[in-house]
Amino acid sequence: MKNFIPIAVFFFMMPSHLTIGSASALAIIIAGFVPLPVSVVTFILNTTLLLAGFLVIGRDFGAKTVVTTVLLPVFLGICEILVPNVQSLTGDVFVDMICEIFLSGLGLAILFNCNASSGGLDIVAKILNKYLRIDLGRAISLSGLAVAAMVLVIGFELAKSSVEKIIAPTPFKKKIEEQNNGQKEDR
Repeated sequence: MKNFIPIAVFFFMMPSHLTIGSASALAIIIAGFVPLPVSVVTFILNTTLLLAGFLVIGRDFGAKTVVTTVLLPVFLGICEILVPNVQSLTGDVFVDMICEIFLSGLGLAILFNCNASSGGLDIVAKILNKYLRIDLGRAISLSGLAVAAMVLVIGFELAKSSVEKIIAPTPFKKKIEEQNNGQKEDR
């Protein structure tokens, strides 16, 4: 993991409430509804997915995945203790999203090169790859899309807020406001 993924989640995804398709994004959404910190929800999700991986994929699934599945919520928990009220490091949701994607991608590339995974949705992707013979890259994308779809169902307002925050600093905001104002005047 080389600490890139927990850093990406804690310092970029969590403060901006980014709902990028991952187990961590799902944990952020769920933590908004239950009185548990993101680290605990992440641990519960990752442990459940890890057990499913062992049951469905087999015992040879990999000790490395066990280590990374446990380490992510541990690192998140340490960050929650050391920096209890984390704020965006960039102050810009779009830049946070780019940083989160870059750091997570770097962490995942290192893990995949070590024949390991980060747990979470990688387990779902591995199951899809094994049983449906879907290319691993596509399976990871499908898993992320599934979480994104769940986000729309479970936390639509949070997902909508994330999209609005990302669009807000762009030239599209002016266009959207113009359209909304034009629609109001037509009524």
